[in-house]
Amino acid sequence: DGFRFDLMGILDVDTINIIEKEVRNIKRDALLLGEGWDLQTQLPLEEKATLNNAQKMPHIAQFNDKFSDGTKGSTFHINKRGFAFGGYVDCNHLQYIASGSLLSMKETGLVLEPVQSINYGEGHDNMTMWDKLMRSNEESEEILKKRHVLATAMVILSQGIPFLHAGQEFYRTKQGNENSYNANDETNQLDWDRKEKEIETVNYIKGLIA
Repeated sequence: DGFRFDLMGILDVDTINIIEKEVRNIKRDALLLGEGWDLQTQLPLEEKATLNNAQKMPHIAQFNDKFSDGTKGSTFHINKRGFAFGGYVDCNHLQYIASGSLLSMKETGLVLEPVQSINYGEGHDNMTMWDKLMRSNEESEEILKKRHVLATAMVILSQGIPFLHAGQEFYRTKQGNENSYNANDETNQLDWDRKEKEIETVNYIKGLIA
């Protein structure tokens, strides 16, 4: 059990730590995670509950966009591709994100322990990985699927907490919709026929998790 702070960056470090302490008094092993994006508020940078201040909130996990960008590429720029999608990523940076984005590894490190890093490639926001691949890469479908599996494997096997989007294991698509919160069921539903079609990949991902 746990709690996810949506847009956690609008809150301050002290408030988050107080909440964390109170929650531990009720349930010691609760998972607390949040979106530590740097949002425009009146708070000074050093007081914001953001990913860059993760070391000040050692028991809070945060979505790690450095991992996502290094793996699949930019969420907001379709043609900027990460390592798994065929883009260039420095080897040292790959080692860094695969090891949990630790502060001890480089000056731009983020977290004290890998358990603070939520490693992800896609989620309910923005475009799915398959849709990004289809729009940013002209390789064959066979190669695109291998790239997708590589990105998902990096999420699962890297140090940190793996985060998988429902349907990611069978190349979920939302027909290219980048913000489907108000889209119809046809866009947002899980295509279970697609799961059966891609059952070999589904089983492979299950094996990685096991």
